[in-house]
This record gives sequence, structure tokens and C-alpha cells, in this order.
Amino acid sequence: MIRLFKTITRWWLIAAVVATIGAMVSIKLFC
Repeated sequence: MIRLFKTITRWWLIAAVVATIGAMVSIKLFC
């Protein structure tokens, strides 16, 4: 259960980083 939680947390952090980078790129493109 703890291992599963760590895996989910890791993927959630990766998704957050990708979303942040994507948002920054979008802002640079649209500005």
C-alpha cells in the first residue's frame, strides 16, 4: 500500500512538472 502511494505520488509530481512547463511554454508562445 505504501509502495503504491509512493508510485502515485511520483507520477503526480511528474505530471505537475510537465503541466507547469507546458503552461510556461504556452504563455511564451501567446505573449
